[in-house]
Amino acid sequence: MVERVKRWMLTVGAVLAFGLLAACAGSGGSSFNPDEVEVTLMTEPSPAASGTPAELRMQLSGVPPEMRTYVDFEIRAGETPDLIRAENGGDGLFTGTYRFPAPGTYDVYLHLYIEDLHLIKKRQVQAE
Repeated sequence: MVERVKRWMLTVGAVLAFGLLAACAGSGGSSFNPDEVEVTLMTEPSPAASGTPAELRMQLSGVPPEMRTYVDFEIRAGETPDLIRAENGGDGLFTGTYRFPAPGTYDVYLHLYIEDLHLIKKRQVQAE
């Protein structure tokens, strides 16, 4: 009988703890679905000119504006990728500057840090 009560108390405690954690995680007030996050990447000038600085401009949608968001641009131009912290221009616009070393198509990985979530989106940029 004592074992049954202990087991019941342990089960109730675990359910209460799980419920408390779920309530804390869901209390942010914003509905957010990571599957709805969209990004558009552009350069200024477009296409980028190799050897001269180009502005990388990423437009983000699907994230409530009150959520803490950071973005890094990861450009793979050689053996070691270049990582650039984007500046938040407001209204979902993030910018950074990069000098593409040679003409070609470059893979740009967009690291999105939304609260405690890390998403990666891959886009390509053309440099002439």
